[in-house]
Amino acid sequence: MIRFTTANALFAEFPTLAKAVKVAATDHDPRAFVRAVAADGKLREAVAICAYLMPKREAVLWTCHSLRSRPQLIPAGDQALLAAEAWAREPNEEARDIAAQWGKAADQQEPTTWAAYAAGFTSGNLAVMPEGPIRTPPHLTAESARVALLLAECKLEGEAAKEFLRGCLATALRHLDKAGASERS
Repeated sequence: MIRFTTANALFAEFPTLAKAVKVAATDHDPRAFVRAVAADGKLREAVAICAYLMPKREAVLWTCHSLRSRPQLIPAGDQALLAAEAWAREPNEEARDIAAQWGKAADQQEPTTWAAYAAGFTSGNLAVMPEGPIRTPPHLTAESARVALLLAECKLEGEAAKEFLRGCLATALRHLDKAGASERS
């Protein structure tokens, strides 16, 4: 399901997206907007927009799939990505909490850590303060997915980095196009 009818609606819902990408939103369909951004050579921005455009579970699945497409991005013995994938297979609070714990415990420079954060930030409390719990802000899954994919890109070199982003984008657009087609039928 595509939750936004225009790129402007997406950016209005998530002001953090406007800070993360330096492109002006339009009243175009979000998928057309992503394609236009990518056609302008702004692959990072297009990938970031996709992270915000997808529902949380799909964003985590997409992030995990994208990282798995490049085995060299996954550290030996990595548990963070496994925790994110476990939550995506069965999105419950226990799996979410485990993913969040792996995010906190793992190397913050690894893309897989941020995949775990993406799953861990899908719901729940960010912190518990004396005045009560602080709910996890709705943008943190998308932002964590964006960070995971950009860290992954930075670990790749030259054309491999661009190919990675193009692959991320192609996968996301296939998913979004399929969601859009199912809404019309």
